[in-house]
Amino acid sequence: MSLFGNFVGFSEKKNTNKIFKTFNPIKNSYNQESYSIASDKDVQNALELASNYYEADYPPSHADRVLFFNLLINFLKDDQEKLKNSYCKETGLSQQRFTTEFNRTINTINKFTKLINTPSWKEISSNLDLSTNIRIEKHRVALGPVLVFGASNFALAYSTAGGDTIAALAAGCPVIVKSHPFHAGTSYLVAKAIIKANQKSKLPEGFFSHLQDDSHHVAQTLISSENIKAISFTGSLNGGKSIFDLAMKRKTPIPVFSEMGSTNPIILFKDKIKENKSFWIDKISTSICNDAGQFCTKPGIIFYPKNNTDNNFIELLTKKVIETKPIWMVHPSILKRYNALIYERKKQSNGLLYQNTKNKDENKAKPTLLSIDIKNFISNPSLQEEVFGPFCLLISYSSIEELKKGLKKIEGQLTFSFIGSEREFEQHKPLINIGINRAGRIIFNDVPTGVQTTKHMHHGGPYPASTDSRFTSVGTDSILRFTRPIAIQTRQS
Repeated sequence: MSLFGNFVGFSEKKNTNKIFKTFNPIKNSYNQESYSIASDKDVQNALELASNYYEADYPPSHADRVLFFNLLINFLKDDQEKLKNSYCKETGLSQQRFTTEFNRTINTINKFTKLINTPSWKEISSNLDLSTNIRIEKHRVALGPVLVFGASNFALAYSTAGGDTIAALAAGCPVIVKSHPFHAGTSYLVAKAIIKANQKSKLPEGFFSHLQDDSHHVAQTLISSENIKAISFTGSLNGGKSIFDLAMKRKTPIPVFSEMGSTNPIILFKDKIKENKSFWIDKISTSICNDAGQFCTKPGIIFYPKNNTDNNFIELLTKKVIETKPIWMVHPSILKRYNALIYERKKQSNGLLYQNTKNKDENKAKPTLLSIDIKNFISNPSLQEEVFGPFCLLISYSSIEELKKGLKKIEGQLTFSFIGSEREFEQHKPLINIGINRAGRIIFNDVPTGVQTTKHMHHGGPYPASTDSRFTSVGTDSILRFTRPIAIQTRQS
């Protein structure tokens, strides 16, 4: 039996008494490899190493981290084929999706390498008061040891070497990753590459540790530790809220950056959907269904004008979505939850359900639409809760005033999208302002999926989209989550 352990600093620790396996959604069976669950001793040692690293008299320079990142890129590329094989058999996702996610991971590391290679990124402001002869300089320093949770739906880009981990390491924070059990093998291989880069770059031990568990015990122990100074999480509302609540109950509460539920509403105005119907049908249906809708930015609600009788846009969109080929979700437990939520929403709304019943494969997620009117939505705001998977709620509105009332019922979101003409955007500025007050990103004439990993991106939003709407979890500005300002005051002689 192949048993893979936990990385506590440079040491791989194997606990043969507590193990688990990953699941292959395509074969509908467990994979052969076994993974060791971190012991309490492993957890405490990882916490101690991270704390010792952070409390060192002379922290490593940015140049040390630049070398580390360059080595990490090389080691990940060396293991690309192994990573691809593990990724595909643990997630059911395609080789093309792996390539996209792998390239995004490498691109993210490159961008942070470039950022920290310019030390001025840490400088906030500087001032000399001539009346007092006092100079004050404000800089950014690392927060301290960061706990990062791997996401279920992104085995690379939001996991062991995902954006959260890379941003925290770039800031100079030691990181302990609690990996996601759905893709333990992929996480293990990435962690091994990180440890190799850590050792070869000669950064002190404790810069990185990687712990596995298929229950909540290790996570709860880590969250409760006073050694942890910040937490990052990508996943469900229930998971993110639970982590936040535990962190607030500590003796010393700490910042928790949870990215959670979002339905990413799309608002269709009349003019635009008359133009180039086939383009918008393909664009929106792909955004709903691609990779079984397993994206935090998947559109889960579409508002459309009911009295647009000269246009069969919604009928054609519905046909396109339900005829999209069902595929596997990353784990059968997610598929089970997806199916349960569909029928829960149907029962709540008494709306019309559209689903391709010809496909009988119960192991795949069927793309599904549920149609209701806006009055139903206004009277039942719980309908806006996220359904993770290729599902979307179609909501018809009869007037702009009705639409305005519906939009005001929506809670915090990652995104709000508006599809219309320039005239409509100008005419309906109050609706756009409703979106601005409720989302971290406003999109005009595009879909919310395909998040750009640039400095200018903001991936976050008011609760329940995230626990702190001031920060992004994508792009180089995400490093700000793991720093704090410090002022250096000097009286000039």
